Amino acid sequence: MQKNKIVQNNIYNNNFSHFGSDFKNIFKKDFRFIMPAFLVTALIHIMLWIAYPIHYGPDGHSYIYYFVDIFNKEPILPMILTYRTPVAPFFYGLLLQNGGTLAVSIASEILLLLLIPAIYLLALSWGKNAARVATVLFILFLPFQIQFHQISSDALFSWFIIIFFLSLKYALEHKNIESWAVLGIISALTILTRPSGLVIVLALPAVLFLKLNFKKIFKLSATYILCLVIILGSFVLYKGVRFEDYTISRGSNYTAFMRVYSLQESLFRPENGPNSKKLVSIIEKELLDTELYKKYDITLDKILNYQPSRRFLGDIIVAVDKTEGWDSQYELLEKVAFESIKANPVSYFKHYLKDIILLTTIEQTIPETPVPKDTKLYLNDISNTGKEDLPEPTEGELIPYSNTWWMLSSPVNKLPTQSEVDNFNEKYEKIALDVDSAQGSPGMVRITEILWDSVKIPIFYFWVLGILGIIFSKRNKRILLIYIFIISAIIIVGTLYAAHVYTRYRLPLDPLIMISGVAGFFMVIEKIKNKQIR
Repeated sequence: MQKNKIVQNNIYNNNFSHFGSDFKNIFKKDFRFIMPAFLVTALIHIMLWIAYPIHYGPDGHSYIYYFVDIFNKEPILPMILTYRTPVAPFFYGLLLQNGGTLAVSIASEILLLLLIPAIYLLALSWGKNAARVATVLFILFLPFQIQFHQISSDALFSWFIIIFFLSLKYALEHKNIESWAVLGIISALTILTRPSGLVIVLALPAVLFLKLNFKKIFKLSATYILCLVIILGSFVLYKGVRFEDYTISRGSNYTAFMRVYSLQESLFRPENGPNSKKLVSIIEKELLDTELYKKYDITLDKILNYQPSRRFLGDIIVAVDKTEGWDSQYELLEKVAFESIKANPVSYFKHYLKDIILLTTIEQTIPETPVPKDTKLYLNDISNTGKEDLPEPTEGELIPYSNTWWMLSSPVNKLPTQSEVDNFNEKYEKIALDVDSAQGSPGMVRITEILWDSVKIPIFYFWVLGILGIIFSKRNKRILLIYIFIISAIIIVGTLYAAHVYTRYRLPLDPLIMISGVAGFFMVIEKIKNKQIR
């Protein structure tokens, strides 16, 4: 009887309760550290809630647009519903709808606090001291913490990417179907939070590095793939039935090599090739003849040469949708990008490499103080505005806004009517009014900046130490660090082929890079001690 009980307990422990038992052990074996860690985090966030009440992060309002429009029988924003993915809209939308910013604040704080044991357990593979150091660094990593005071995909993606690596650790250690199923589910949810998370499917080949027979490898691989297919396939099927779009994120196609249009010295020229000439023809017909472009004296030369030109690019996206059709999936923009790179390879790769190095090593900064803003949906119309009364362009651009906001693009090239916009805004304001009126504390933001400046450590050191961690770690620990480096590198390189050097694109990865560095540091210390003993 006793023997059977032991066998049953082993089956249970091996398959279901690894994380649960490890989580309990943190409090049993390191209570004097973990409880103060929670308390310090809570105190820091009292300060941060004053400095940064719940407010919109980058493009945050578009996620609430998604939540409002997805329930409309006839959506007015099909571009948003096919471009954005559903995790962030439903997470924040449901919380705002049912409990306002207070509910978002509480849920965000819970998610953040759950990352403390997650970071601890990830680093615990290299010993208790490594786990403690990594946790302290995470708690003091204020730019990361501030994400959880924003409505955007950033905080949720950061949360899922850390939980993904914790799940990968357990999948590598325990090699059972349950752990690989959890890994597949977390992978799918990460991708549905931000499409760039698709890179984490590279976790699948990790099973080949485990010392298992073919039958076991097949079962684990099939489990992971099945979980991915069920979740992602269901979402894609829904989009296909409702919007005739069978992609995870339709608009992501337009970003291919977007930097040739707007992110560095101009590379896009009509003489680059036939596709470039075709795009110029579309610009002349669809944009330069519009009232907005005429009133602001926008010429083809300005579009080709002026930087920044993100608003021009937004209009180009809409124009391509209109002339080439939604089904073209921005094939023309991709061909133009390749023609531009082929005509200017040295310039393109020089800037690209420079930006990769910059984003890899640049230090995180404290965001500006949140201020109230109007994020309701508007149709840009200056038909009744004289030149002397035109709004001033902002952010260094030559036009104050795009002729047609790119997220208003639709398969039938039809803008919503004013009554549709008014009805949409009425629903939107009921949910988002408190977020729009968020007002931060400049004084507390300044204190946060001073505190961060006093504790931050250059990320470059963690990259270097992380490499040492890969060299000196063994087996599963080495695989985990390699995956952290590979996935981080792919996300950074992949992001920069389309986007500006924004530190927020690296921010979700920074705690993992720190863990790699801490692992490397303690592995070096261990090597030194072993040599001294000998």
